[in-house]
Amino acid sequence: MLVDHNSKEHLVTTLAGNPTLSKVENELGELDVFSVFTRLKASSQERRNRQGRKLGDNCPMIYALKGKEGLATGYRSVREMLLVGEQILKQHFSYGLAPVIVCIPSSHSIVRHIATQLQKHLGLRIVDGLLSKASVASAICDLDRAIKASTAYRDRKDLQNIRQTLSKQQVLALKDVHTRYRHFIQPIELGPHPVNQPLPSILLVDDLVSSGTSLIAAKNVLRSNKQGMDFRALTLFSKT
Repeated sequence: MLVDHNSKEHLVTTLAGNPTLSKVENELGELDVFSVFTRLKASSQERRNRQGRKLGDNCPMIYALKGKEGLATGYRSVREMLLVGEQILKQHFSYGLAPVIVCIPSSHSIVRHIATQLQKHLGLRIVDGLLSKASVASAICDLDRAIKASTAYRDRKDLQNIRQTLSKQQVLALKDVHTRYRHFIQPIELGPHPVNQPLPSILLVDDLVSSGTSLIAAKNVLRSNKQGMDFRALTLFSKT
């Protein structure tokens, strides 16, 4: 997969049209998000061709960066995109009280790479070990509670199907859970290395934002550990 700045499908990779500032809200809370690149809604033709399926949350580039579902990209294309991203950050990303960076747990290096670029260009500190990804077993327990509490047949059936899907995973992946039901799952938990001193301002970093469940869950976990009075989030790719 190549970066084509003239393409109007999936993603805006030029200085014009970026960044995106948004507020994500769900049953878990809300959070302001700065997204470097703007994702575009799939065209009606694409939706027909894919029978409504949004590949990589309608962002094939994230799958290509991670080498998933047969998609791949080269160093030159990634470098070209990230150089534009660095310019967007320098021109548009600002903060008052300098935050520390906390990465959303991921099995891929892209989130850490984004954090490292922020550290390099903005002089922000990365704090590791505060968060961990929840286990599949923990997510299934969350779903069992939701199924037991559900009074609607459709919701109960959908939740049972999601439970079956997650039970086949080795590592929890919320992409297999419809956004309507993600709030039932706590995807983030406290990590192995909590910080004793208070961190008043925290910037949560992730690759993309869809429902905002992981970001808001991370915020809630940190707050429950008396970390963070001010929270913001930065993602490489925006909501659609």
